[in-house]
Amino acid sequence: ATCIDADGSLKWGLHNLVPTTESFTSWGAVRSSKSVSDGVVTITQNTGETNSGGLLSSFTGSVGWQVSWVVEIKDGGQGYARVITNFDAFKESRIDLTDGGVESNNADHTVLVTALEDGWFRVSVTETIEATTNDDIGVYAADASTGATATPEASILIRKPSVYRSDLGGMQKSTKDNSLFLENETGAAKYALRVDHSNG
Repeated sequence: ATCIDADGSLKWGLHNLVPTTESFTSWGAVRSSKSVSDGVVTITQNTGETNSGGLLSSFTGSVGWQVSWVVEIKDGGQGYARVITNFDAFKESRIDLTDGGVESNNADHTVLVTALEDGWFRVSVTETIEATTNDDIGVYAADASTGATATPEASILIRKPSVYRSDLGGMQKSTKDNSLFLENETGAAKYALRVDHSNG
């Protein structure tokens, strides 16, 4: 649902379109293994596998939606991460996890990287859904600023994954912590209760 935010703008109510954001039980590992502790998942490249591996989740969207795919990432020895969408076609933004630099990204990926504490980076990719063939989002490990390779047995860490609608005036922030992240441990999209909206 929409609401009028405190700034007077029409916005989407707080929601998260990807499931199991704390346990990551519905996220599939590709050429990698995953281990989870306190809402942080460590993605470790499989032994002997050099083609980039990572973690994927699916969600239900609609053609014409503008969505933002946001995740916090930290290096565990790989050096780089590939933040991907796979709606009408596979697209990515490649991030340097030492300084948060955007090494490359597809033309229709609008990407923003914000440095956080303790080596974490928040990566936000905004895209308009042109087809719903796959509806996948994910994060892959990478060991170089070019190519799609990763170092066996090295890792990256991710936390707080979220996909939300960012058209209209965007999404209202949580009244709990003034962030755009809504924890979602359900198996489907989650929408905050109306009490978490500023107006209506």
